[in-house]
Amino acid sequence: MAGIAGPSAQREPGPASPDSARYQEAARRAAQRLEALTREAEQLARRERTLLVDLRRLELERDVRSTELARVEAELSGVVVDRDATSAQIDSLTRQVEAAKPLIGARLARLYMAGWPDAPRVWLSGRSVRESSRAHRRLSALAEADRRRFGDYQEQIGRLSAARMRLDAQASRIEELRAQAAAARGAAAQAAERQLALVRAIDQRRDLAAQWAGELEHAREQLSSAVEDLAAGRDAAMVTVPLRPFQGELDWPARGRVLTRFGQERHPRYGTAIIRNGIGIQTAGSVPVRAVHDGRVAFADTFEGFGRLVIVDHGQQAFSLYGYLDRIEVPRGGRVGAGTVIGRAGRSPAGTPMLYFELRVDARPVDPLQWLGPQP
Repeated sequence: MAGIAGPSAQREPGPASPDSARYQEAARRAAQRLEALTREAEQLARRERTLLVDLRRLELERDVRSTELARVEAELSGVVVDRDATSAQIDSLTRQVEAAKPLIGARLARLYMAGWPDAPRVWLSGRSVRESSRAHRRLSALAEADRRRFGDYQEQIGRLSAARMRLDAQASRIEELRAQAAAARGAAAQAAERQLALVRAIDQRRDLAAQWAGELEHAREQLSSAVEDLAAGRDAAMVTVPLRPFQGELDWPARGRVLTRFGQERHPRYGTAIIRNGIGIQTAGSVPVRAVHDGRVAFADTFEGFGRLVIVDHGQQAFSLYGYLDRIEVPRGGRVGAGTVIGRAGRSPAGTPMLYFELRVDARPVDPLQWLGPQP
């Protein structure tokens, strides 16, 4: 009977595997992000309708759909990993049950032939009471071992049945999640198309192009006012390494091609002028965005026209601004060093994967390209 393993040798369903735990964590983060996006969307719904607000609302809808898709796909991957683990457990239990079955059958047959320890013939079979007592103790010990083995076998059968039920439930959940993923994928594509349709309309209609330029100019002025307020209320006692000595040597906040440049830009068709105080760096998706110099986070929130925005105060009236972020990863008031990840790159109002980067010295905007070093 050594071939039948006891409960201690069985592999119970334990904690989630590393892969499963990783997918569960990804799904949890996506759910948290969905909550944040929903709150911002609710705030936008109460705002006055402008092109900037409409584009941000469409961008949020696109983000919500994409995040929901990511959440579903992460959960789906986790369930698939769990299903594969359950299938492996079923295979193992099935082999153990099949291997134990003939041994259990043979032992039951022997017990039937020999009888249980308390049967009268056990006591009558000995030539003396002492011999009969020894036979009884020996058979009692064997019977107790048999009871444990039969219990182990029944427990294996129970585990196998439970694992099969779990596998059926996981298979159903996988089909459900696949349907949800297909729906979320379609909704994300539709949201992206609605955003692009508004961008095309702005590009094709003179009245919308003029409105767009006016709203961008207003957003630029609002941001300048915000930086001036920060400069006026800055903690003069803050000690930091001055920014000026690093002109032309600052590391880039993110790698990419410069799509929009510092200064005035005119619409190619209508001649509408847009003044830019910073540059737009095209990025490869949600890449890390890093602080270009030591400082303190003076602002970390959404800002109309610039999406999620981080402003780092470098002291001596110097500031760096990072807009269009997909996520902010530093708290307001926190200290950052050069190279600290402050967030992840997102998209411009037009939907292009991009980081907006602005640099101010003496609280006035300067061309960032004159302060950044060569890209690696």
